[in-house]
Amino acid sequence: MRIKRVKSIFLKPCSVIVVLCFLIISGCVSTEEVGKIKWELNQLRSEVKKIRKTSKSIETQFPGQQKQIDKKLKELEDAQKATAKTVSDLLINVQSLTSEFRILTGRFDEARYFSEKSSAELLDSKNMLIAKVTELELAIEDLKKKLPGPIGEEDAVEKKKDKKT
Repeated sequence: MRIKRVKSIFLKPCSVIVVLCFLIISGCVSTEEVGKIKWELNQLRSEVKKIRKTSKSIETQFPGQQKQIDKKLKELEDAQKATAKTVSDLLINVQSLTSEFRILTGRFDEARYFSEKSSAELLDSKNMLIAKVTELELAIEDLKKKLPGPIGEEDAVEKKKDKKT
């Protein structure tokens, strides 16, 4: 009965930890995705540099189109800022998920240690009780051997004779 209780105590935290780990891992961003985002960010930066160079050359050739170029340049810079913000947010999320995963791993290790410790203590207690029961059985057998069986019967026969007379 106690072993079932120990198993149920151990299984509940394990199942919760497994579910939480699955949820954490499924929400993580892979390093491949972070690398892709960094690559896109660098590509956007190089495009912005090219556009600036082109705008300077166009500015000298076509002074009236400066507003359109500035507008497109601003849109690209906004896109670059948004991408940079997304990358930083993803990195922060990955770091927080990693720390939560470490905390959960530590809790799981603690729960496993305490369950193993308590099961070892229960086994020791069980073995001690079995040894005591065995000693008591041997002591009872010794007492039965020491008590004479026929003497007990002779006393019963003498009591019957006394009742008749």
